[in-house]
Parts: sequence; structure tokens; C-alpha cells
Amino acid sequence: MVTGSVLRKDDRIFDMMANHVLTGTLTQANPLVLKFYYNTPWYTVDFVMNGGLSIPSQEKGYGQKATQPVEPSYAGYEFVARYVDSQLTQQYNFDTPITKDITLYAKRVSANFISTASYTATDMVKRNNCQA
Repeated sequence: MVTGSVLRKDDRIFDMMANHVLTGTLTQANPLVLKFYYNTPWYTVDFVMNGGLSIPSQEKGYGQKATQPVEPSYAGYEFVARYVDSQLTQQYNFDTPITKDITLYAKRVSANFISTASYTATDMVKRNNCQA
């Protein structure tokens, strides 16, 4: 539904929904300003934590972007990213405009498997007290 008003220079407002007929001459000294208002659809962005504390849902208007939440800590696990599918295969981009209700899933991995060091196969065998 489109609603709107016409605001004249003298601040008189005409409601377009009231079926006013506007007449007159437009000049540089007497311009009309048209303002239109419309209802933007709102969508819900839900967050599934897959462990850890919950994060409140976000309500976003059509075309707005979801706000990346601060990820709560979860003992023994590290947060990796948010995904649009429960199988955690399609990573979500927070620059994507919202056009429908969405659910974002958190991917977490055990902190025991995160390492920035590189190991050879021999190092891993020794580290885990295994036999080659």
C-alpha cells in the first residue's frame, strides 16, 4: 500500500489518501515537494549456536544487512564462521542484504584441533605416542 503527502512551501500538507485534487502553478518560488512512505517488509535473522550461549534474533528491513554478533565463548571450542545451511557448507557473508527470513548456523571446532604450527607425519606420530 502506498501512502504519501504533498508538502507545499507554506507547510500545508495534503493527504493523497484523502483524494485531494492539487491544482496550481509550479514555479521556482513556489515548488512542491512530494514525499512518499511505504511499508518495508521486516525479516527475522535467527542464530543457531551449536553449543554456547544463545544470541537474540535480529529484525531487519528488506535490503538491510544483518549485524554480525559477538560470538559467546564455549569451553573447549573455537568459533569458525556462520553458515546458511545446517550442514555448514555455505558460509554466510554479512554484507548480503536481507530479503527473507534466514537462520544462520554457528560452526565451532574443538580447540584441540586448532593449530597454527605445521607438523610432519613423523612429528604427529611422536606427539600422539603412536607407532609408525
